[in-house]
Amino acid sequence: MRQPSGLSGANEELVINSSGVASSRQASGSNSPSNETFQEFTEWRKAVADDPNLRGEQDRQRINLSQEHEVAYWTRKWGITREQLTDAVRKAGSMVSAVARKLKKSP
Repeated sequence: MRQPSGLSGANEELVINSSGVASSRQASGSNSPSNETFQEFTEWRKAVADDPNLRGEQDRQRINLSQEHEVAYWTRKWGITREQLTDAVRKAGSMVSAVARKLKKSP
């Protein structure tokens, strides 16, 4: 299994802070993150993946049509219908910047 991106393996370990943000830090006596740490992160990420209260940078860059709060936000922000948003996401992909370009709106 590959290490998560951003970890060089040189005395670093994966750490999840209280806000749910993962980062790397110097490990004490270890040359790479432990499998247990990575597995804990993976399990945590699956558990909070659909929690609308936990938003990271990746979540802000994409539009998820399965999440009602996201559909409501983007339709209100851009003054469009759900159908227009759905059509734009299908044609441009889920990245906010691409959808905004397709709709000729600011991201």
